[in-house]
Amino acid sequence: MTISNTPPSETADGKTVFVVYLSARLISIAGAAATTVVVPVLVYASTGSAVLTGLTSGIGGASYFAFGIPVGHLVDRWPRGPVLVVCTLLRGLALAGMAASALLGSLSLPILLTVLVVTNVLFVATDSAHAGALRTLVGADGLQRASASVAGFSAIVEIAAPLATGVALHETSATNVFFIEAVGLLGSAILLRAICGRLDAADAVPRSRPTWSAAFSGFAFMWGTLPVRRVTTAAFFFALTEGLVLGQLVVLFSGRYGHEEGTALVAQAYTAIAIGSAFGSWLLTRIPFTRHPLLVTSISFLCAAVALSGMLVARSPAFTLAVVGLWAVPFIVVFVGSAALRHSLAADHIQGRVAIAGRLLTLGAGIPLGNALGGLISETTSVETTYVAASVLSLCVSAAFALTSVRTLLSKRVGTD
Repeated sequence: MTISNTPPSETADGKTVFVVYLSARLISIAGAAATTVVVPVLVYASTGSAVLTGLTSGIGGASYFAFGIPVGHLVDRWPRGPVLVVCTLLRGLALAGMAASALLGSLSLPILLTVLVVTNVLFVATDSAHAGALRTLVGADGLQRASASVAGFSAIVEIAAPLATGVALHETSATNVFFIEAVGLLGSAILLRAICGRLDAADAVPRSRPTWSAAFSGFAFMWGTLPVRRVTTAAFFFALTEGLVLGQLVVLFSGRYGHEEGTALVAQAYTAIAIGSAFGSWLLTRIPFTRHPLLVTSISFLCAAVALSGMLVARSPAFTLAVVGLWAVPFIVVFVGSAALRHSLAADHIQGRVAIAGRLLTLGAGIPLGNALGGLISETTSVETTYVAASVLSLCVSAAFALTSVRTLLSKRVGTD
């Protein structure tokens, strides 16, 4: 018998399955992006309260903090294929139910908030299940390239979906947008059902009973595995700089170009970031991050420091937007590359918990901390000082990873002599 060494994602059948999987996942991401646009508009239109609108916008992040750890643990105990199908289907049904309530004139704020919490918890479950499912589809060796492809296409969807939603809200009602989302999620569930059997490892170990110690095993894995601990630390610092940079973007633009033009430039800046993220994802398919994580991380932070320095000296809006987009390239390389390395080394039965732990430690902790620090620095000194701090931090992290890379290389050479 001949055993093929071809990675699962490189076979003709594997490529077809991956395209189906990617299509289903992008539909889900588009739905989440559309909901993010529609719900605040609907809440403000129905209540006129800026406070309620702001609180509603924060439900997604709060759901990750409140339910991420237990949901990730439960998802790791269940077959991922059925979890993805059922949760995607339930998200669609919840949105369809909310739209039906609106048509019948019975939609109230409590119903809206309840549906929003439910759909966000279901999204947390699917996000957790996707980590292990992708690794099963493409194998550990193909995970970096596949993760980069998912991130790149997701960046494009996250540009297009809000724009399309804005047009739809102008041409029709929020109720119809919810119905469209529901139909899309139903289609996503059908696609996932078609490949359901391919989303779980054939040699998966028996699921353990739920305990709180096991629920935190994702954190324990990341702390106890040196390469993972290093790249997760890098992702945290990049998330911290993201909080510093993006949290004060409107302040920088308003001070430099005036309030009206500065506010308009913020939306364009996020488009530039999405384009940079797509390019960074493509770049990640070409560089060996998982083989040389320390070196690639050091170079990425150095590039980020240069880009942030460019933001300080930029004067024209076009040049500023270009530099912002360039800054996003190394960010996505480190963030997606570190996630790919984590999941390529983690055992199949803790994939969901590792995904949740990684997000909580990086995006969940790093960005809010950066937002708070950026606001404090800008308030006490100037917004330019915030960007200087982000640039210096990036430079220091680059130097630290460069030194660690050199030390690791020297220790390997000494060991082979």
